[in-house]
Amino acid sequence: MPVPRNALMDTLRLLASLFVVLLHAPLPGALGEAARPIARCAVPFFFMVSGWWLADNDMAVIKARLDKQARRMALLLAASCAAFFAMNIAYSVFIDKTGFMAPFKAFFDYRAIASFLAFNNTNLFWPGGAAHLWFLAALLYALLLLRAALERIPLRWLYLLIPALLAAAIPLAGFAARGIEGVQERGMITRNFLFTGLPCVLAGMWLRQNRRRRERLPDWAVLALPFACAALCLLEHFTLLRNPFGPARFLLAASLLLLSSRFPSATGKSFLPRWGGKYSLMIYILHYPIVSGLKWLVTRGLPGQVFAWGGAVIAFAAALVFAVAWEWGKGKMRVLTKAR
Repeated sequence: MPVPRNALMDTLRLLASLFVVLLHAPLPGALGEAARPIARCAVPFFFMVSGWWLADNDMAVIKARLDKQARRMALLLAASCAAFFAMNIAYSVFIDKTGFMAPFKAFFDYRAIASFLAFNNTNLFWPGGAAHLWFLAALLYALLLLRAALERIPLRWLYLLIPALLAAAIPLAGFAARGIEGVQERGMITRNFLFTGLPCVLAGMWLRQNRRRRERLPDWAVLALPFACAALCLLEHFTLLRNPFGPARFLLAASLLLLSSRFPSATGKSFLPRWGGKYSLMIYILHYPIVSGLKWLVTRGLPGQVFAWGGAVIAFAAALVFAVAWEWGKGKMRVLTKAR
C-alpha cells in the first residue's frame, strides 16, 4: 500500500473526527467532562490542515489551490445544506408532526438568515441538527477572504492576523460564555470564519512555510507539546470560568500539526491514514443525524446507558459505514460514466 501524503496527519484527521463525535455524544461523568476540552481542538485542527495543504513558495500555486478548494467547499456546503434541509422536512413531517412547510419558516426570518451569513450559523437548515455544518461555511468564507486579500496584501502581512484575531476572540468568548441576549448559540460569536477559520487556515500555512523554525525544535519537544497543550486545555476548562472557547484548543491543534510534520510516516503502514484521508470529512458531516437518531431512540425506550457509553462509538462507526458506502458509490458511478 502506498504511503499517503502525510500518514500521521491523515490519522490525526480520523482522530479529530472521533473528537467531534465525542463533543456531540459525550461520555458520562468525569471522563466525558475531561475529554470535552481536549476534543475541542478537532475543528481548529481541520482548519489548519486545510491551510497546510494550501501553502507553497509560489503565490500563483497558492491562488490556484485556493480557487480549487473554494469551489469544492461551495459544492460540498450546498449539497450538505440541501441534504440536511431535506432531513429537516422529513423530521417535521414524520416525527415532529409540524407539517411539510414548517422548515421553510426559517427562510422568512431575517435574524436566522443574518446569523447564517455573518456567523456561519447553519441552524437555518435544521435547527439543532445542522449546526455542525458551520465548519464548511466558515472554511469557504475563509478561503474566499484569503483569496481576495492576496490580490492586495502580501501573505507575510496576513500572518499578523493570526495572533490579532485569536487575541480578539478571547474577550468575545468570555462575553459569549456569560450569554448574550439574542444570540442563538453562545459560541457562534467566535466560532466562525473570522475568529476561527481564517486564523487557523493562516496558521497551517505559516507552519508549513516556516520549515527552518519547525526544525529547531528537538524531537522530544515536538512529542511533548501535545501533552502539554492537552493539560493546558484541561486547566483552561476547569479554572477559567469553564470557558469552552478559549485559546488552548488552538495551541493543541497546532501542536498536533507540528507533530505530523515531524513524523509524517509514523502510521504509514496501517489502515488509519487511508481511512482518515478518505472518510474523516464525511464522518464529520454525517455523524450528527446519527447522534440525533440515537437520542430519539432513547425517548422511545433505548436504555440511556447504551447511548451514554456507546453513543459516540455507534455514531462514529455508522458514519464511517455511510462514508465508505458513499465513496464506493462514487467509484461505481465513475466506472459507469467512463464505460458510456
